[in-house]
Amino acid sequence: MTKTQTDTPTQITCSVHCQGYDWGPANLKIVIDFGQVIDEQVDASFFEVLGEKEGFDWSTKMPKQIKGKIELKEAYLSDSTGQKQPVNLPTTFVTLALQVHPDAPLTSPFVFNPQLFLNQKRQTMHTITLKKPLCINGSSLNELVLTNQQFEETIYEGTEQFLQKEFLYVDAEFGEITLHHALFAPNTKGKHPLIILLHGAGEGGTDPEIALLGNKVVAWADPEVQAMFGGAYLLVPQVPDMWMNDGSGGYTQDGTSKYTRAVSRLIDETV
Repeated sequence: MTKTQTDTPTQITCSVHCQGYDWGPANLKIVIDFGQVIDEQVDASFFEVLGEKEGFDWSTKMPKQIKGKIELKEAYLSDSTGQKQPVNLPTTFVTLALQVHPDAPLTSPFVFNPQLFLNQKRQTMHTITLKKPLCINGSSLNELVLTNQQFEETIYEGTEQFLQKEFLYVDAEFGEITLHHALFAPNTKGKHPLIILLHGAGEGGTDPEIALLGNKVVAWADPEVQAMFGGAYLLVPQVPDMWMNDGSGGYTQDGTSKYTRAVSRLIDETV
């Protein structure tokens, strides 16, 4: 006979895994560590996920709170990274694979800031409810509600391959300019091409991970893409606002940029 466990085990933790898509970043899975071996297979019927976050209404150009249910594609036993675990191997992890879409703001780790006209990191506040008993370590866990108190981190997949740094340039016309940037180096010897990837209008700021995920830049570091070049360096500069700022603070009308000399020097020093 299994024991009944009604209190939430204190050792349960969660992590959110985010990935860049062609249309932007999304939280594709939540990995739950129950801290004890799970005694049965699971599926999406075991869990419900609700979300709430700050958003932006393009019709009114105003911030708004967004809340609702996040649909699950599936749920399964996994390892700590969210990879499916073979049936015969014990594990303490369950992964919830989320339905993602460009028009699903609750699975986006970004929110648009209309004052800055930039995307910024704003993670969803998740509430995960166990909908039916789950057998764990010989006991039946009948009730469970996980909130952001149990969430440890967001893992931005692929960004760990890039070195993130700052570059200070003193421009004769515009003074000190700081460019944050990310750099990927191939793990092969000899000469290799350097690819410079410039972000879009909404990916400026001081966090290169926004530039890496907003345009799926991390895909350039994938082995199959790297193989096409025989290995390539990737430089991802990030300006504080937008590339087409001519120094006036707004979008230039003639195509000039106050950052031209700074990014040129950054490229030279990277080489």
